[in-house]
Amino acid sequence: MAAALGADVHWIDDNTLVVRARTLNSPQIPSALATKMRGSFLVVGPLLARFGSCEVPLPGGCVIGHRPVDFHVQGFKALGAHVEERNGVVRAKASRLRGTRIFMDPRMRSVGATVNIMLAAVLAVCLVLTIMSTLPEASLALSGFCVFLISLYVSIVLLRDIPRHIASLLDGERRSG
Repeated sequence: MAAALGADVHWIDDNTLVVRARTLNSPQIPSALATKMRGSFLVVGPLLARFGSCEVPLPGGCVIGHRPVDFHVQGFKALGAHVEERNGVVRAKASRLRGTRIFMDPRMRSVGATVNIMLAAVLAVCLVLTIMSTLPEASLALSGFCVFLISLYVSIVLLRDIPRHIASLLDGERRSG
């Protein structure tokens, strides 16, 4: 998918794939790729942040069955994007995403939506994301994702209710970064 968006993608050896996104030149995901993979929708946030717009077919490929993307869309709208779905394609546009306060309702237990919203907001001035009652495995996944973002010099000021070993990792990243 990264290559289809214009990224430079090549294998160094059997275990190492290098992806250089500097050459990314398209905010449109080919339908043939998006409809085969649930995770294809996770590029909406980064594309919206980078290009100010994106066009992505609704994802497919989930063995669980149909899984809506409305939590993602609600988050993008809260950040100031205009989002519409027509004929199975989601189009999002924002001249500039703005930081805001987003409350993730306990019924919206979507790690994917939370990650996608965070990726969209990386270039926004400030995002306050309140996540309530996440499952333990979701909390761990999101904490690990925050560690990753901090390693990329994204400023994450406060995280609550995260496991102690993750909190110590976050403190270490802040000191070394």
